Amino acid sequence: MTKGYYTVTSAYTAVAGDQVIANTTSSAITITLPASPSTGDEVTIIDARGTFATNNLTIGRNGQPIESSATDDVLITNGQAATLVYVDSTRGWAYKGPKTRGYTTVTGAFTAIAGDQVLANTTSSAFGVTLPASPAVGDEVTIIDARGTFATNNLTVGRNGQPINTGTSDLVLSTNGQAITLVYVDATRGWAYKTNTA
Repeated sequence: MTKGYYTVTSAYTAVAGDQVIANTTSSAITITLPASPSTGDEVTIIDARGTFATNNLTIGRNGQPIESSATDDVLITNGQAATLVYVDSTRGWAYKGPKTRGYTTVTGAFTAIAGDQVLANTTSSAFGVTLPASPAVGDEVTIIDARGTFATNNLTVGRNGQPINTGTSDLVLSTNGQAITLVYVDATRGWAYKTNTA
């Protein structure tokens, strides 16, 4: 059921079918997903004023996973829109169609979810970025050397139980300026290179 568009400027708990136009001009807000969702329930969230980068929009998972992760998600890209559909208690809420989460800068250990574009700053020390648990076919994660320091302080990509190009070892990025996008194929191939500048 599609409920039509609903504009919010403060914390809001969505119900199935909501199309939420979120105005974060004044402050960051949280949209909480429905409690006790049914398979196929959908919620759409749209940046009303192009302000998600300044005042982030947090998606509260309300006890269910988001892309198999037991953490809330955050929309951080101006003009971003996302539709989530409820799959089951394992996958939880999944992003319907392509989802670009925007760029996230990290300086220490980080666990990615599908759609992340990670600017990894290893200036101070080497660390790891762990790939999503329970990935779905077509999930993507991009990792970029933010400061050109991967040769000095390597970035380890943790496979999180899935193969990387059929291999059973974590991937070490060690070329300054390297950028890589991994796409999940299946349980045999695991994560494959979509692009790799090294």
